[in-house]
Amino acid sequence: MKPNVFYFDIEISPNTGRFWRNKWLGEVSIIEVLEESQILCYGYKWNDGKIGIRSQRHDPNYSVGVLNDKWLVQQLRDDLDKADIVIGQNSDKFDIKFFNSRCIVHGIKPPSGYKTYDT
Repeated sequence: MKPNVFYFDIEISPNTGRFWRNKWLGEVSIIEVLEESQILCYGYKWNDGKIGIRSQRHDPNYSVGVLNDKWLVQQLRDDLDKADIVIGQNSDKFDIKFFNSRCIVHGIKPPSGYKTYDT
C-alpha cells in the first residue's frame, strides 16, 4: 500500500500591536499585542497529484477585514490527519509548531501521528 504523502506550506499574518523602541539602545518593549499571528492560507499537494490552496477566504463565515483562522486550522488538521508522511520547507522548526499552537488556541484536537521530512 502506497503511503499518503502531503506537501504543504503555510503563510501567516504578522503580530500587530503597540511597541516602544529605543533606536539608540536597540531595545524594543511590547506595550500591547492587539492581534496575534494567524494562518492566512496554506498550499498543498498530495502524492496522487491533487494540489490546492486553502485560505481564510474559503471559510463559509469569512468576513472582509476580520481574521479568524479556526476553520482553516480545522481544514489543515483534517489534511494532516490523512497523511502518513508530511513534507515541507522549515516545517519541523516552524510550520508544524505554529499550526499546533493554533490548534491549542482553538481547542482543536491535533492530528494523529505522521512522519515528517523538513526540506
